[in-house]
Amino acid sequence: ALAKAVNGNELGGRNATLQNSLVSILRHFDCYASQDQSLQAISQQLSELQGRVFTADKSIVQDFINQLASLMRETGGTSDGFSNPYSQVKNSLAGKDILQADQEAMNRTQEFLKDQLIPTLSKLVNKYSQAENVRNPVASIIHFVSRYDKANPSKLSGAVEQLAQSLKDVPTLTEKDINELKNLIMDAAKDLRMEQKVANVEKDYLAKFGESQEKTDVMGLLSQSLDKDSPARVQKLALNLLSTMVDNESPVMPLMHFMVPIDYNGRNTFLEMYVDKECEGRKGKADSAVNIFFTIDSDDYGTFEVDMLERDGMIDLDIRAPEELQRDIRSAKNNIRSSIEESGFRLALYRVAPYSQSTSVASHFKELQAKSGGLDVKI
Repeated sequence: ALAKAVNGNELGGRNATLQNSLVSILRHFDCYASQDQSLQAISQQLSELQGRVFTADKSIVQDFINQLASLMRETGGTSDGFSNPYSQVKNSLAGKDILQADQEAMNRTQEFLKDQLIPTLSKLVNKYSQAENVRNPVASIIHFVSRYDKANPSKLSGAVEQLAQSLKDVPTLTEKDINELKNLIMDAAKDLRMEQKVANVEKDYLAKFGESQEKTDVMGLLSQSLDKDSPARVQKLALNLLSTMVDNESPVMPLMHFMVPIDYNGRNTFLEMYVDKECEGRKGKADSAVNIFFTIDSDDYGTFEVDMLERDGMIDLDIRAPEELQRDIRSAKNNIRSSIEESGFRLALYRVAPYSQSTSVASHFKELQAKSGGLDVKI
């Protein structure tokens, strides 16, 4: 119904705002609904990493595996199948506010992932700088930590409120309609998580009878299906599925996507980066051009967006930042210019403006609307 409203004429100029609100809800709802799979994927990648590091580092990774297993039991509502029976855990879940219980458990899990796990993994990557088989599982772990970070119930609730604000000017919707929609989305999230938690406990309980747990992680299933020892028919089906997933992730161009953990003023956060290596639409008369568009979400300062365009060694920087930091960013121009020149480039344009609202990837990279290419996804 919402999709039909977005495509209709009744919304006028608010169409783009509503579209962005819907995308935000879908993203956070998907991450929230897949939070158990994200933690399972992190655990799986840690196990792979443990088999690829030196003996002296195996105990460090094992300790992280143990800590994560403990947090997963708390976050996912799982039992050990023996001292904590299925029926007991199921009954205890029934009396809880699932969103609040998730929030409390996720806060502890996020603190472990962002403040303990990632900094240590960064040191391991530096130690094994030439080992791609170490970097790959670490990169995958970072991706799923980022997805888990977006699973926060408060972010889902914020996305729902953003949608409600976008709908207030729609003449065919009353305040009652909007409130019912908000409740519908949040109730669906609660019901889904309750079902997942009960299912997790049930799987643990059945495991003591030797029942194998269903493999629900799609990427893990694909990885196993694409293994060279898999039957050719299974490999072909997995390749078709992977191709469909990639085509639907983003419809149109050779755009690389990176999730990078950074230490920003002593706080661990994520930098989300999109790189267009060809940048045909903005190349002009230059022989070559590269466009890098990235965002930083800081709990202390807010959101930053940076559009960097490089054409034949000349760099244009367009920075959008919170109002209170613009003076400092403008005063840093000479330092940034020096860093750019030390790297063999020249700064042609340096512009700082207030950050007002998020720029969608589709609106920044106009070529995405051509629907004529593919997507190169990197972690």
